[in-house]
Amino acid sequence: MRKNLLFLIFIFLSYSAELLSQYDARKLPEFLDINRENFPVADSRGRSVFYKNLPPPPKTKIKVPDRILADGFEIINISGGNNNNQSETWITYNPVNPENIVAGANDYNYLSIQSGYRMSAYSTENGFQNWSHSTTPDNNGLYLEITNGYNMLVFDPGITFDSRGWCYYSYGAAVIDNQDRNYDNGLFVCRSKDGGKSWEEQVAVAYTNQGTLNQVFHDRYSIMADANPASPYKDYIYLTWKRFIQNVGICFSKSTDAGDNWSQPTLIPGGNTGQSQSPIPVVGTNGELYVVWRNPYNEFDDVMFQKSINGGNTWLSTAKKIQSVKPIGVPNSISGRDVLENKGSMRVSSLPYIAVDMSNGPRRGYIYIVQTGRDENGLTRLYLAKSTNGGNEWTTKIRIDDNQYGNDMWFPNISVDAITGMISVVYYSSQNDSENKGFDVYLAISNDGINFRNIRITPQMIKLDSPDDIIGDNGNYYWGDYTSITSYNGKIYPCWWMPSGYNSNFWTNDVFVALLSTNPKPPANFVSSSDYQSPNTVTLNWIDPKVNQLTDPLGDFVIIIYRDNIEIARVNKGMQTYVDPTAVDGQQYTYSIRTHTTEGLESILVNSTVVAGGGLKPFPPTKISSRPTSTGIILSWENPMYHTDSTYSQDVNKIDIYVDSVKNQTYSGSIQAGQISGMTLNIQPNQFHQVKLKAIGKRGSIETESDFSGTLLTYAGNVLTELSDSFDISPDPIVKYTTNGWGTTNIKSISPPNSITDSPQGDYPNNNSNFLYFQPVIISPEKNTISFEHIAIIQKNGDWGIVHISSDFGATWKGVLGVNSGRSAGFTDNVATSSWYSERIGLSDYIGDTLTIAFELYSNNFSKKDGWYIDDLRIDDSPAGIDNDKYIYSGLTLDISPNPAANKTKINLFLPFADKSSIKLYDILGNEVMNLYEGFLQSGAFELDCDLSGLDDGIYYVKANIGKTSRINPVVINK
Repeated sequence: MRKNLLFLIFIFLSYSAELLSQYDARKLPEFLDINRENFPVADSRGRSVFYKNLPPPPKTKIKVPDRILADGFEIINISGGNNNNQSETWITYNPVNPENIVAGANDYNYLSIQSGYRMSAYSTENGFQNWSHSTTPDNNGLYLEITNGYNMLVFDPGITFDSRGWCYYSYGAAVIDNQDRNYDNGLFVCRSKDGGKSWEEQVAVAYTNQGTLNQVFHDRYSIMADANPASPYKDYIYLTWKRFIQNVGICFSKSTDAGDNWSQPTLIPGGNTGQSQSPIPVVGTNGELYVVWRNPYNEFDDVMFQKSINGGNTWLSTAKKIQSVKPIGVPNSISGRDVLENKGSMRVSSLPYIAVDMSNGPRRGYIYIVQTGRDENGLTRLYLAKSTNGGNEWTTKIRIDDNQYGNDMWFPNISVDAITGMISVVYYSSQNDSENKGFDVYLAISNDGINFRNIRITPQMIKLDSPDDIIGDNGNYYWGDYTSITSYNGKIYPCWWMPSGYNSNFWTNDVFVALLSTNPKPPANFVSSSDYQSPNTVTLNWIDPKVNQLTDPLGDFVIIIYRDNIEIARVNKGMQTYVDPTAVDGQQYTYSIRTHTTEGLESILVNSTVVAGGGLKPFPPTKISSRPTSTGIILSWENPMYHTDSTYSQDVNKIDIYVDSVKNQTYSGSIQAGQISGMTLNIQPNQFHQVKLKAIGKRGSIETESDFSGTLLTYAGNVLTELSDSFDISPDPIVKYTTNGWGTTNIKSISPPNSITDSPQGDYPNNNSNFLYFQPVIISPEKNTISFEHIAIIQKNGDWGIVHISSDFGATWKGVLGVNSGRSAGFTDNVATSSWYSERIGLSDYIGDTLTIAFELYSNNFSKKDGWYIDDLRIDDSPAGIDNDKYIYSGLTLDISPNPAANKTKINLFLPFADKSSIKLYDILGNEVMNLYEGFLQSGAFELDCDLSGLDDGIYYVKANIGKTSRINPVVINK
């Protein structure tokens, strides 16, 4: 034993060394300069001018509910699940009517001559509950015009309100050629006087229309209006953006007449570098104008800050550097852009966003900047910088995330509540996936700018693991560039985009808004129950909430209870149960409950539906089996014990029996829940039939059917005492059943004229399973060997010809032989030149039993060949083959991926036949550390997720015991 153990350790160490060497090889290739010293300065991490891709034709959208219930709050899909993609969001509220909120987004629905080149807007007038959609006017033909062979993009939404409640929408437009190169382009603003329902004709702030390449390009626009009625610059509207190609720098323009006219663009001091990017303006409490932008320098991203105290007429003589961070992501070897490799290499940047406390609280006038970056250990962090004196001095790099792994975080944005002074930051985060692949939308909130708490918004992790999750090429892979958030009077509205199906692709992205507030969370784990013993009562149970939606502790409250939308009771905090004694047996009810505080704040409703007396729909019968008789079958089954809502099923009063998809008869004898019932069916003898059942429940006058049970293939009639079939006699004396196409052929036979084959018309199809069943036969002491001659022209890599036997008339099956072209050297790709091979399968364990024999041709997704030819099948006294077991199990495969693994891996098995199985994980000393699976596996592919998070780094091995054999593969855990 010790000798074997040492040998096993040696094998594992050798194998793991090879795996680890492969693991190390996954690092970035040598030609990629990690420090980016070899990249031209002008190209290193600046945003590419030629960056947007024209979309392909729309793909099918996976429609999700418009409203998603998250952790005590609602999320609304405000774009409504239309086809094509939305990305990059901006959201703000109307200071005149804070219930009027407007959001904007890029929308690939509006990038054609037919639809017009427009931006999408979404507005609500009731503070979140109902949203309407509108678009800006078409941009083709006014300032910019598309010529033959060209197209247009509109992008980069920005939205603001002035003190009158007028809304302004800024965006860019660019004419592009078929290589996505930009020509004429500009920055435009539309105005809405009805809260975002409609938009007036756009006004150009800056544009060029020379019809050539290498003209000025305007990019990444942000807009802000001074809506403070007391400001000396009330209703001034400010725009900042980046200008490329000529006279490069951070640009500024303003309007003092509600957006009708705009000042000549000027450069803000300190922003005239090719690297500067994404300026964001915000106004202060006394009309100050602050602007921040990102300036990459060497290996860092600097946050630059500028200030004007006279409405943008003059600025500080030089921009002030607030903080420097190492940028998130890693540089792409083609473009030099920073990308997130685990998320389709989407491009990202450590952009800063800014907000000012406009409340009358103790921190009025404080300025806050949020930015993601990497710390000295390379871990991603969410940083806050703040100034308490108008930007003169700053406290920087205050970490406000709770990301335990330091995984990716990107696209943050910030808002400060103008009433409460609460700070809220929205961002994407991979903190819930140790492998740094999936991600969620998160919210960081603080009442004082010092202590932050973090709230997960999305109820399900998002994953981008398909080739078309991200679009773009040449290392400039696009998913979007920024999110948005707004807040007012204790209500926070984060706005972002994500795939509508969570695991969908880029073209299924929709715009989502959540509402989080100081309202209480609803009760949790709400269930309603009723059973047959008390059919006129319904019991409600729940768990009281402890905090509000922003995780602040709750005071006193009651739980309001509704039945079918009518209030029926109020229950004090701490009771957590209620019994409704007025229910009617068999009647379905919907109960709803919500939290109601002494301050009058209420949670959303949570609902539960119940049928008084228990559910009506039973599960179908199970464990169906049969035995043939000369006139039919004896059928048995297990009656359902539960309804589909898991309540006890005491009301099944009959079983409908279907034979070959036609209702044959109804059993109404003794039916007890969970017990075996049975009956004799007189059906057409000497043939196979398909039998399935339904249970029928009756409550009062209401009858409810179950779904169909599984289908049992059963033989009716006399069984054979001997089996011998040369496939040459007509009519066929032996009853057979085929699922798809087996038939005789005279192409080749060992006893002319015929043999039988799975695909007499040509090659067998891929991704197929084709069975041939034979009339049951009694195995005698004298004849207990399956013998046949065959030619198997079956692909070696994953395709199999399998022999199955059943000793219980088809209720369960066991594989006894698996073959392919590797079974015999005489098998070639041509049946004419192939020679027959004799098989002998011993059945001594089944003497006295009645066996059903089946042949199966199984093919995988990729291959197809001529198929399986079989002749002279018989049960005889030939000696059994001595190598059957070895060959039976030769098709068994065990793979582990990824390997090495960190916290998770997948175990993949292929079984050419069904058998009892166990899968276990052992450490290098042979100690069992995890029992992964125990049970009966069907033939085909089997995948098992393996959680390794609780194990230490090291070498382990997976052992799969399948029938009489096993497979062992090492797995290396390297965190």
